[in-house]
Amino acid sequence: MNFYIGMSIEELDYNDYNIRIDEDIYEDFLYKGKYEFKIINEIDPYENTILSKEDILLLIDDCNLVIDSQDKIDEEFMKDIKELKLLCQKAISNNKNIICIGD
Repeated sequence: MNFYIGMSIEELDYNDYNIRIDEDIYEDFLYKGKYEFKIINEIDPYENTILSKEDILLLIDDCNLVIDSQDKIDEEFMKDIKELKLLCQKAISNNKNIICIGD
């Protein structure tokens, strides 16, 4: 699953900077059930989704749950989550959406 900054799927340039999160790691992490996520568990890793500003704020909260946890988390996944949080913050500051492109 890839996360981009943009306004719509139709206008998306797939060559733009994006954060890729491996769907196997993503699903494994989600289904452990340790966290009460606000939105990340609602994103289908196989579908395309547009997240509004309100959704992005919830996604930042979800990223913080992972970042602030004391659990041992795969290093690559943690790096991706931190980068996803930064991407979300950039989208908000530029008044844009986050576009999730499923696999």
